[in-house]
Amino acid sequence: MIKPAVYAAAIALGTGLLAASYTSGYLNAKRIYAAEITALERDYAQGNAAAQTAYAEALAEAQTEKAKWFDHAQRQGIQLAQTARALDSAREQIKKDINHAIEQDRAADGNTAALSNPANHRTDVLCFGDHGLRLYRRAFGYSETD
Repeated sequence: MIKPAVYAAAIALGTGLLAASYTSGYLNAKRIYAAEITALERDYAQGNAAAQTAYAEALAEAQTEKAKWFDHAQRQGIQLAQTARALDSAREQIKKDINHAIEQDRAADGNTAALSNPANHRTDVLCFGDHGLRLYRRAFGYSETD
């Protein structure tokens, strides 16, 4: 017969083997998952760094584009101001030319009501004389002598 001490030793040995096997499996799984977690953290950090780099590049590109359009708007504003000044001076010159043409037409006609259109049969309407007609044609881009 087998003695109870042998049973106890066999049970203790089996329990020890079972505990050692469990501990070995647990430690092996812990090591594997720790390596996977480290790999995931590394991949996340690399992906995060790549995303930050891409964002920084996109931001720099957007800032460059913004600066380009700002400079374009500045140039357009300057050009608009120059054009407005040129139009103002042209308007003032045209006002002077109109007054001058009217004076010349009146002087050429002896300051009478002959500035009215004889075909219109009205003497209260001032029409173009030679100087006014030349100014009108020049203003609209026509030849002054046609």
